[in-house]
Amino acid sequence: MRFGSSLLCDVSKHGCYTDLWRMIMKSIRLTAGIIIVLCVLGIDVEAFGTPLSKRNEHPIYSSFLDIPGITDEDVRAVEELRKKRRSFVYAMDLSTETFYDVNNEIRGYSVLLCDWLGKLFGVPFVPEIRDFKDILAGLESLEVDFTGELALTGEFSKDYFMTNPIAERPIKLMRIMGSEPLSRTALDRPLRYAFRSDRAVYNNISPFIQESFDAVFVNDDADAYRRLKSGDVDALFDDGTREIFFDKFGDVIAEDYFPLIYSRMPLSTKNPELEPIVRIVRRALLSGAKHHFVDLYNLGHQEYLRNKLFSQFTSDELSYINLHTATRSAIPIAAEHDNYPISFYNKQEDEWQGIAFDVLRDVEKLTGLTFERANVEPVDRSKLMDMLEDGTASIITALTSYRVADGRFLNAGSPYHTGYYALLSKLEFGDVKLNEV
Repeated sequence: MRFGSSLLCDVSKHGCYTDLWRMIMKSIRLTAGIIIVLCVLGIDVEAFGTPLSKRNEHPIYSSFLDIPGITDEDVRAVEELRKKRRSFVYAMDLSTETFYDVNNEIRGYSVLLCDWLGKLFGVPFVPEIRDFKDILAGLESLEVDFTGELALTGEFSKDYFMTNPIAERPIKLMRIMGSEPLSRTALDRPLRYAFRSDRAVYNNISPFIQESFDAVFVNDDADAYRRLKSGDVDALFDDGTREIFFDKFGDVIAEDYFPLIYSRMPLSTKNPELEPIVRIVRRALLSGAKHHFVDLYNLGHQEYLRNKLFSQFTSDELSYINLHTATRSAIPIAAEHDNYPISFYNKQEDEWQGIAFDVLRDVEKLTGLTFERANVEPVDRSKLMDMLEDGTASIITALTSYRVADGRFLNAGSPYHTGYYALLSKLEFGDVKLNEV
């Protein structure tokens, strides 16, 4: 047996906000998986989204002159480039790192990185989106100055000037939303995993796949989606940044695969004149700036998640968000004080904690909505239900399934936490066989 927890609201009291609740539930479904994985790994979810530089002191260089080890030769080389060049072209393929937002402007990690590099060297780095073949051609013709699309290992490392990794891309599993769990399918037959025909991801991940599987090679995104949708394959292994190509289908989810396998991506150029830039960035990375790159990457990925979420909203939902952010009115929630690990009051630390609060904090970051507890002090569930019923609270952190069944409440459609029952006994109690349970 198992039980699920989900944020709910009273439809009878808040029917006019039905679109709002659907919007909130979209946010919850998008972010809850991230929160749960962090909790399972024991990572401090409270600190999730807080830049590393705020938690630990790491250098954020504002000028290349501040980087340890800079020589007079480096300074002269940069000054010469400043005289020759008004800008540098930084070309990237469309991905979760570099994408178009709802206003058709380029956003993501690459833009944040270009902004920082431009300030570092005093020459603007201009991000452009091109397909991979055009990037390679541009690098050869020197029309493209830099890219972050070439892997650190392999054929390119011999022909290009490269830094240490400026990004580490995880390989992820792409699956159809709501499809049977892979662990259950694996009980009946070998799993059918899809890989791209260039075999790059296959070569990286296949030695680490422990379950029995059959490999199926696909030509492109459309072929991969068709096979996923038809059930011909159970999941696709792909570079995690390619998740964006499946967003248009609306029913593909990207999951981390353990053990985590990364593709290490450096800053690269083919132009010998730009080698000093590569050399200086490499020194910055070795001098602690790698933590700043991680901060920028996380902020860029949050931009992608926000853009992905907002592209799914209706005009009514967008209007509500705009109104809410303008008025800064908080949404009241009824919070349980004794439902660990969902929602509870920690007397030792004198604060409210739990997965429900972690999820809502992430919703706040992505949407701009704000939430606050309607109950200042811990109260029993009956009073929390009264608050939900009379409109004092708009959401409750969890509700039993029979309450949901009467049709008066909206829920997320899928739990943000799933718990499993366990049999507990004293140490001196003897072992039992399964058929004795």
